[in-house]
Amino acid sequence: MEEFKSASYDSIFSHSTPNEITLFFFLLGLSVEQSLTIDELNSLANGLFLMAQVMFTIAAQLNTCKNKLTN
Repeated sequence: MEEFKSASYDSIFSHSTPNEITLFFFLLGLSVEQSLTIDELNSLANGLFLMAQVMFTIAAQLNTCKNKLTN
């Protein structure tokens, strides 16, 4: 589990559970239906970017673990 802690600690997504991420995307869908200001869109984009970074980090580590197990 320690391998998954390489995401930056200031990220709100580094300690999120799958249920919390699902809730985030549900709320994201609700917010996209509303008209947003440029600041709100910027905050939304930054949050999505942080989530993508965490997801890529976890995927890379899972791939590394999988390769170690198969060798």
